[in-house]
Amino acid sequence: QGKRDVLNAPQFFELATPEPKSAQWDHQSYVPDAAFISLGTNDFNHSAGAPPDAAEFVLAYEQFVNRILSLYPKTQIFITEGAIVNGADKATLRGLVEQAVLKVASTRVHYLSSTHYPGDPCNAHPTGAQHRQMAEDFEPLLRAHLGW
Repeated sequence: QGKRDVLNAPQFFELATPEPKSAQWDHQSYVPDAAFISLGTNDFNHSAGAPPDAAEFVLAYEQFVNRILSLYPKTQIFITEGAIVNGADKATLRGLVEQAVLKVASTRVHYLSSTHYPGDPCNAHPTGAQHRQMAEDFEPLLRAHLGW
């Protein structure tokens, strides 16, 4: 939502722990086979403000993915729009994420569409069973790309 007074994913990615004054993470201490990115849900939380500027969102996403690509030259990156957003917001977020993927233009970056999982009547976040279903949704796609 364009907030500049809080850390966002690209800043947290550089830290050893998700604390503002944490030590920097040594990215070469662990090199992943794959990275899975699901960002943007909070940007479409209307109770917290207006959705982000599309061009700014796409540029920031593109820069973040390029940072990961530069650090990990063999890592496959999987990107989705997330399971919480639904309806018109999901379509908008999906479009922005797809634009970022196209701008990155790397054969190591893969867009995966996410099914909406509504949580339960007490909490809009997916339940444990829904998280299991999300893993089952994505597992075959990851296996295919990673040769598992």
